[in-house]
Amino acid sequence: MIDPRARRRRLVSDYQDMLRIRGTVISFEAFSPPAPEQYVIDFRLRSVMSLRAGQPVYSAQGHLHRIRLDLPSHYPAVLTNESVQFLTPPIFHPNIFASGKVCIGGFRPSESLARFVLRLAKMIQFDPAYINEDSPANVDAKSWYMHNRRLFPIDRSKLPDPDHHEQSHPAPIRLILGPIR
Repeated sequence: MIDPRARRRRLVSDYQDMLRIRGTVISFEAFSPPAPEQYVIDFRLRSVMSLRAGQPVYSAQGHLHRIRLDLPSHYPAVLTNESVQFLTPPIFHPNIFASGKVCIGGFRPSESLARFVLRLAKMIQFDPAYINEDSPANVDAKSWYMHNRRLFPIDRSKLPDPDHHEQSHPAPIRLILGPIR
């Protein structure tokens, strides 16, 4: 069992780290700050939405991809695929289930929430370093990816640095006092 005080300190710290990465590419709604257990995160990135006649259908540059992230009672010890869900149509990606759940791979408790969110952004960008070929959630996307490696990454937008404390274009944050259902 996780010590509730230690978990709360972690949630507060994670929220502060999330504030450092918000901007034009990544913005979010935090539910019940200063120790949110749920976020709705918006990524404005280009990605592959589907295939049409074997050819990729790309989202536009700056397209909105929205993901809900629920931090379960056993977080940060464990974060599972059930915790991360696309709210907008999911991208066509080897590690994204058709349902929109995200195969998150090896989450480690030492990984901050901001770094995890940046990992999600790199997945959306199709950064090859963040594609787990050994754990496909979508075998068709994996096959297409394996045959088209020259196309990646899809988006080369600069992502924020969680260690940098000043954002040049901070996005507004909506604070919501209860979880969404």
